[in-house]
Amino acid sequence: MRAVGYLLLLVGACIMLIGLTSALRELIDLYQQVAADPLGTGVLEEDSGLQQRILIDAALGATGLVPSTVGFVLLRVARARRLRRQQEKTSQL
Repeated sequence: MRAVGYLLLLVGACIMLIGLTSALRELIDLYQQVAADPLGTGVLEEDSGLQQRILIDAALGATGLVPSTVGFVLLRVARARRLRRQQEKTSQL
């Protein structure tokens, strides 16, 4: 159970990292475009789809929260079982 917990935790963290880096990359590109041409009009237009791309990237990162949380819970359950078994062994002696 611990291996599955670690695997889910790792997969969830990777998905969150991918979503975060994708969203930040969009923001960095926006900043570079604005810094290169401060009076440019085409950077922040509604038709560019920047807001939608950032929202999609953030949603992708948020989906990583589910496997990460499940993995964390599995690790806690495995730890509680292990501690309970140790306590039972010591109480039997």
